[in-house]
Amino acid sequence: MTDDLHAGPAPEPAPRPHGPDELSALAAPRRLSVDDHMFTAPGLPGTFRLQLFTADGARPVAVAIQVAGAEGTSLMNGAETFAGAVWERHCPEQDQPPVWVERQLWPQGPLEETCFQRVMFDGGDRYRPRGPKWSVITHEQLQDLVGAQVAKDRGAGYVPRAAEPPSRRNRSWCSPSSWWPALLGPARSVSRRACRPGCPGGAACCVRYCRAAAPGRVAGTTAATGTGSTRWPSRSSGEPARKA
Repeated sequence: MTDDLHAGPAPEPAPRPHGPDELSALAAPRRLSVDDHMFTAPGLPGTFRLQLFTADGARPVAVAIQVAGAEGTSLMNGAETFAGAVWERHCPEQDQPPVWVERQLWPQGPLEETCFQRVMFDGGDRYRPRGPKWSVITHEQLQDLVGAQVAKDRGAGYVPRAAEPPSRRNRSWCSPSSWWPALLGPARSVSRRACRPGCPGGAACCVRYCRAAAPGRVAGTTAATGTGSTRWPSRSSGEPARKA
């Protein structure tokens, strides 16, 4: 029975898909064919700047830039839908979604500290990519990829959204400038999906964010929302959460 065993060294693991070799294989001179400063996807309340770079025989590259917390659904939370909408609207003849790169500008910190991230999808149906994974790509790598200049800002055509009136389910805990930066640090340092202003999930959504970012720090709030509480415990007085 031992005759069937492989006597040589164990095979090496497959290379990671985010390496520089893949970017080099995708690199080609492209031109800026779309620069939409207020791109929207059907059925999703969110906007961003879309720069689409195309060339004959080369896979399109889409660069999405958004002011985080100010444009509805974030690029992270809507990655699959946004990429699918660009794919269907601007390059429907392609068998794959465009190479997707995004940048979220955090208004509460220096904009130059934010970075571009490439999003790779595990699979999906036509115009419906799924399974996004993020990895950092530098501005220089991005420009090498498209062979052209790539704008880093939101663009002069950006129109800020009107402020939404506060509601019972839209309080300070769902704002990037409220309590959780003091607890977890600036939002831009967290690579996982985060709650957005106006989030319909309310406190429970924020608990999901906190659990992903710092599991050991939100045991009390997790328990509170699990019992139907609509108010966070007071961190200063130890007051228990009130139930609805």
